[in-house]
Amino acid sequence: SYAPSSPVNLNLIFSFFFFFFLPKSITNSAFFCPSISSSSSNVSPLPRGKEKGESAASFEGVVYPSMDHADLSETAVTDEFILHASTLCPSLRYLELRNCSGITNKARMKASFPSLQHLSLSECGKVGDEFIADIACRCPSLRSISLALCPNITSHSLISIASHCLLIESLDLSYCKVEDEALIRLAASCSHLRSIKLAYCRSVRKSHSPPP
Repeated sequence: SYAPSSPVNLNLIFSFFFFFFLPKSITNSAFFCPSISSSSSNVSPLPRGKEKGESAASFEGVVYPSMDHADLSETAVTDEFILHASTLCPSLRYLELRNCSGITNKARMKASFPSLQHLSLSECGKVGDEFIADIACRCPSLRSISLALCPNITSHSLISIASHCLLIESLDLSYCKVEDEALIRLAASCSHLRSIKLAYCRSVRKSHSPPP
């Protein structure tokens, strides 16, 4: 007896076509995987030189509303991305922005970002205390922050973190300009703090007495 062949699986054919013939980029994954939960990129998600006048639409295909983990280190993201991040990906818990030179101390968040738990701004040499003050206010659930090799970060950033990020567990302040008094206040305010890196923090003494 003759058994009819199975119907052609068009979705499978399209999947092979897209995999073999389209460039492997974040933009493609955004189109074909709208429910993607993480992204990591070594390519620039934005054209170089477009540092002003960008809108939320500029980031479509780079981040997605459902994602909870994004690594955009060493890319061309700018202050405008920070402005829209909380509305573009409201479920984001982990955001890695290491060595993004387009992010400056003028960056501000448009809305609160209660889901964000980990933020790395290490090697972002243009960020400073004013930006960290805004981050601390907008992101009360932060558990870890890396500000290593950010030379404009001072004790003022620590005071902002101590005032608003009471769940903080880990801090990397290597090469930052922090001082003893701010560290003592941080320790007194943040009972969950378990790890703090202070490599090459020249203003910090080698030993401290515990706060009363």
